[in-house]
Amino acid sequence: MSYTLIIAEKPKVAKKIAESLAEGKLKVFKRNGVEYYSFERNEKTHIVVPTVGHLFNLSSVSKKWFYPVFDYEWKPSFLVSKFSHFSKRYFEVLKELASNASEVIIATDYDTEGEVIGYNILRFL
Repeated sequence: MSYTLIIAEKPKVAKKIAESLAEGKLKVFKRNGVEYYSFERNEKTHIVVPTVGHLFNLSSVSKKWFYPVFDYEWKPSFLVSKFSHFSKRYFEVLKELASNASEVIIATDYDTEGEVIGYNILRFL
């Protein structure tokens, strides 16, 4: 089954987007503790899934400190920071849902940070 995947920056925003577009016919799913939503519109299935902000962070490739240091790469946040362990389940659910999507709509905040979040999800998932 193909569907349009709509990616929101926060769980509350994902719910609001889904409720607004579903026209009262919203299905709620929960996988690995992550709630996401499905609805039909114009004879197409849409799935709205949240992120929890940045799913990817910069990480030093080299641990040697030579100045200036510009040797960075993007990695999943849960691999970079022990404080981001909760993001792993969002990462896994999003990766699984993205693999079957025929289209992706980035519905992150309309600012630079939201663009980075959405762009990295498209690049790395």
